[in-house]
Amino acid sequence: MECERCGSCCLQIHGIINISEADIRKWVNDDRVDILQYCEGWNTDMFLWDRDELIRYLNEGISMEMWFDPKSGDEVSLCPFLKHSKKEFECTIQDTKPEICRKYFCDTKDMKKIIKRSFEENLKEYRKRREVLSFV
Repeated sequence: MECERCGSCCLQIHGIINISEADIRKWVNDDRVDILQYCEGWNTDMFLWDRDELIRYLNEGISMEMWFDPKSGDEVSLCPFLKHSKKEFECTIQDTKPEICRKYFCDTKDMKKIIKRSFEENLKEYRKRREVLSFV
């Protein structure tokens, strides 16, 4: 199946998602601090660390969970990389999104508790959640 970009999966899988060690390593190697900062346990001092020090820390201490507000450390209810245009949602980190997202497809096997909703319904929910986020 091809993604319709309706946003149902991204908006209904709330809050914390588990990420793989491979995701973290890739983001470190690609200098994707824009993504890493949303991992639980990340802090701004890490921007100054060298790559080896950072990988050592990631192996020992950073959580394999995200999305957390980089300013407050609180869990957020919306992926910071989900954006919308007039007719569809898009992932702004499509090329390097978390493995759990890459493996998700809108079919009956994967959908579990996800209810396919229209773009318009999802857009209302998206706007409501964005209003309360501090990282926007």
